Amino acid sequence: MNMKSTFLKISWALLLYICAYPVDTLAYSFQVDNLFYNIISSEPKSVEVTYQSIYVATYSGDIIIPGSISYSGVEYEVKGISKKAFYECTELTSVVIPKTVTYIGEDAFRFCKYLSSVKIEEGNPIYDSREDCNAIIETESNTLLYGSCKTVIPNTVTAIGDDAFNRIRLESDRIVIPNSVATIGNRAFMESGRYATLVIPNSIKSIGSMSFTNLLPTTVISYMQAPIALDNDSWYDYDSYDWDALDDWLESSPTLYVPKGTASIYKKTSGWSWFQQIIEIENDSEAPKEGEMFAYYGINYKIISLNPNDIEVTGASPEKSVLNIPETVIFKNATFAVKSISDHAFRNSEIESVSLPNSLTYIGDNAFERSFIQSICIPKSVTHIGERAFLFTLMREIKVEKANAIYDSRADCNAIIETATNTLLFSGINTVIPNSVIIIGNDAFNEGILLSEKLVIPNSVTTIGDRAFMHLEVGEEGMARDFTIPESVTSIGSQAFYGFCDPTIVFDITSEIEKPFEIPLDCFVNPDNQDEMLNLQNNVVLYVPNEKLNAYKNTQGWNIFTQIREIESQNSTSDIFVLQQNSEEENDKIYNLLGQCITKPMKGIHIIKKKKILVK
Repeated sequence: MNMKSTFLKISWALLLYICAYPVDTLAYSFQVDNLFYNIISSEPKSVEVTYQSIYVATYSGDIIIPGSISYSGVEYEVKGISKKAFYECTELTSVVIPKTVTYIGEDAFRFCKYLSSVKIEEGNPIYDSREDCNAIIETESNTLLYGSCKTVIPNTVTAIGDDAFNRIRLESDRIVIPNSVATIGNRAFMESGRYATLVIPNSIKSIGSMSFTNLLPTTVISYMQAPIALDNDSWYDYDSYDWDALDDWLESSPTLYVPKGTASIYKKTSGWSWFQQIIEIENDSEAPKEGEMFAYYGINYKIISLNPNDIEVTGASPEKSVLNIPETVIFKNATFAVKSISDHAFRNSEIESVSLPNSLTYIGDNAFERSFIQSICIPKSVTHIGERAFLFTLMREIKVEKANAIYDSRADCNAIIETATNTLLFSGINTVIPNSVIIIGNDAFNEGILLSEKLVIPNSVTTIGDRAFMHLEVGEEGMARDFTIPESVTSIGSQAFYGFCDPTIVFDITSEIEKPFEIPLDCFVNPDNQDEMLNLQNNVVLYVPNEKLNAYKNTQGWNIFTQIREIESQNSTSDIFVLQQNSEEENDKIYNLLGQCITKPMKGIHIIKKKKILVK
């Protein structure tokens, strides 16, 4: 290869490189602090803010552009912002522009999608950010040039410039173009406010190409009496967007609200005719809004989302005692799915009967607390039940649909159980704790009633939560107080049996726990209440496993009992009776030490009429 050929190849390579990467890709004269500058005039000495490289996002975070700078001992006034200076700086969050800036180049802030704060220093003769609107407005023409995530368009703006909000992630769920605006530029709101409501005023005279392309609004409210024809790609463009998101949006059938008497015109106008739902309204108040509340057949609702149209139940009229909550509700000509019941929705209400829809997924905290509901069926669609949702209710029947993936009411137990953790969350008056339950949840039986003759905690239970059996009444008169804590239990929460263990009544507690662990001092009574402590010590006997007496006496929470007896050592005491044949006791109900009613007692100690009986 000769020298001439080599030189030509190198020359062509350099030429191609220069063509591929224009000179302005590294268009700065010097850097001061975190900003890059071009010298635009040597006399008077002035500079413009520019980029380090057009192909690299130069700036991020919060930027304050100074009015003047010093470099190599020379003072420069900052007079402008160059073309594409902040182009596609997606991590730029705020910018302050001084009053010395008299020009802002094309695309200077284009595609800064997370820019949320924009301020122009007062006294700037060319630009302003009036009314703290968080936008750059050309003062003389009242044209909004660049918006931000938090822009509120002032009602003095007459034009929205090209690309003003292009790819800006608008935070508001409602884009309101004020009635002062006459012109909307090309790509003005392109891809800027996904799933928002767009309000277009009657003042609009011109709408540019692709102004709303891939904006994907859930609702469009147009007040234009004579709709302006739009390009076919004014709302969506398959060539420039995520197809899945676009398909989802199109399938959701966004709603177009138009002035009375104009629906037929919109249906015939290019760019508007593709809307499947065009509804005529008098004014904006007739269009549904997120957060709006309304009543339907005595039940109160709140709109929680638009597209999909979802609502939550927030309550009911006071005279309502029977609730049949529907799956869908029509409001302002739109259909909404009932998805949730809000926190405290029916707390302290007089609701006696409720039917829940299959659309329901969420039941909030305290939703039915202290209501009078007699029964509940949790649909298979429900995935969340809040804390204390059914606290202090006396339900006779509790069911969970079998196909529910989160909750169940196994073995017709009349309770709500969290399936994955085997936690019994809520109980009723006919609840029987299944022997697969591991945890008795906080407040599970709090202030409840059990019609069974005895509280039976199965040997599968390891944890008894806070206030789990607090103030529980067992038996027809609430006097069946004897119960057994099985050996499987390893944790007992605060006030777990408080109030249920009424120390004014003589009864027994049997603990089968071989290795007693510390429990809260208030587990059975209030330790600071001398009367409660005295009654407990006089009236309640704690039976513990053989040879574990001292262990219980030396363990916190158990040592508040003064009458602690070992189960197998009772043979030497006078309170063990031998069951004789043909005695009256033989025909009474017999329980084992777990409190389970049995028909054919085996040899050992059993309970009849609250007395311990030795069966030989």
